[in-house]
Amino acid sequence: MATQVPQVTVGRGHAKAIVVGEHHVMTGAYALAVALPRLTTQLTLHRQGNGALQLHWPLEDLPQTAADEARALVLCILTALGVRGRVAIRADCTVPIGRGLGSSAALAVACARAGAASLQLNLTSEEIQEIAKQGEHVVHGRSSGLDPAAAAAERGAVLFHQGKIVEEITVHPSLASAHWWLLDLGQRSTRQAIETAQLHRQQAGPSAVEAWTEETSNAARRAAQAMAEGDLAALAQSMNTAHELLEPLGVVHPAMRQVVTMCRQGGALAVKQTGAGLGGMMLALLPNAALASPLSQKLLPLVTHHWLLPLALSPEDS
Repeated sequence: MATQVPQVTVGRGHAKAIVVGEHHVMTGAYALAVALPRLTTQLTLHRQGNGALQLHWPLEDLPQTAADEARALVLCILTALGVRGRVAIRADCTVPIGRGLGSSAALAVACARAGAASLQLNLTSEEIQEIAKQGEHVVHGRSSGLDPAAAAAERGAVLFHQGKIVEEITVHPSLASAHWWLLDLGQRSTRQAIETAQLHRQQAGPSAVEAWTEETSNAARRAAQAMAEGDLAALAQSMNTAHELLEPLGVVHPAMRQVVTMCRQGGALAVKQTGAGLGGMMLALLPNAALASPLSQKLLPLVTHHWLLPLALSPEDS
């Protein structure tokens, strides 16, 4: 008797935040990204018959550009997997879209998992990431692979280099009271930030780029070790170094510098941009959750949204 093909399958991906390595990962630097599994994208895929691939996915709630990109990403992944027939999709997402937290990567990973399950393909985590990376190319032009790797990570953080996960890091239990504080400064343009960074690298020359790449790699490795060993001070130092290394690329907006100053004065151990820059998202390291409330009042004119998430993941996150 032939095995019945599953008609409805579900895949899941989650948000990420880059702790060290934005932009410099494109020139060969090590990068460290943390998984944020409390911000998720769950994609439900319903296959309805055979024939050529037809996608039914109403996206009225999204701006036209974002809807077009999401549809193109999903079509790319389903085509790469070999999914055929009429496919109805529903996506339930708590990842902020277009804010530098990897919403497209979370969608790509969720789609790759749901599509693979519908074909009864037992793909490895690396294979899922590679397929998701193809979808990322559609949206961003070129993906380092860092975002899909973090969006697929089961827990903790990933140390990433040259398109591969070097190590998956579990946060040390002693960091249970520490929190990530994500701060959204509003509008940004990923493409503009990437182009700005490229221009500054060209103007600085190969020797400067090589030095930035090496310093970023050192900071990423130190941060990964600090998370694994529970060294909060070393983690903070690495994050602050990583932010300083983004200044020569011209992607740190003046408002971001203002937030850095205010957060440090208010007790944050480290503050840096996370993602492309020129506005958008920032990542603060707080020794405890209580600091967020008084700081949020001071930052109210600059920050549109904020999220407080634990460093050490609880069992519900795994």
